[in-house]
Amino acid sequence: MQQKADDSVPIPLAQANLARDHHRHARPGLVAQAIESLERQTQDARGMSGTVLRYGWFYGPGTSYDPEGTIPTALRKGAMPIVGAGAGTYSFINLRDAAAATMKVLGQEASGIYNIVDDSPVRLSEWLPVAAKLVGAPAPGRMDEDSARQKLGDMRVYYMNEQRGASNAKAKRAFNWQPAFASWRTGFEALYSDRTS
Repeated sequence: MQQKADDSVPIPLAQANLARDHHRHARPGLVAQAIESLERQTQDARGMSGTVLRYGWFYGPGTSYDPEGTIPTALRKGAMPIVGAGAGTYSFINLRDAAAATMKVLGQEASGIYNIVDDSPVRLSEWLPVAAKLVGAPAPGRMDEDSARQKLGDMRVYYMNEQRGASNAKAKRAFNWQPAFASWRTGFEALYSDRTS
């Protein structure tokens, strides 16, 4: 199992082997550089606390994971496969938990980088079949990495098969914060059961 990245780890895209910026899709290396530059500028700002919140994958009403959002829709159409081994590790965060964490941070003088994610990073190969079942979709198919790179682009292949999960330990300690949905699984169950009840 992959070790979770703490807040001191540079933005994950910067660590990935993404030298394929010539590809016709998004340029992950350039995206990582831009985000790192913004984080540096925030922390180096004079006369104020430089606080960076790195949010996980948002889910909840109005997101891609909304019951009628792009992810459930793609799952129902059989259009969201597990890429390669599905080893990309996702760190999710419920929108309300993200808002609660943000409010805690705003109420304190804090400097540094904090991961705002739930307690349970999870591989694509684990969460995607669960989400499919919860939304009444067929089990996801498979796609090899080379085909996915051509059809989906480097950035999506990175997310689906390479990204590391993140640790929220520093934010929990610093802000006395605990996500109400400590696991993506209970959060997804609540989100999708609301739709069917």
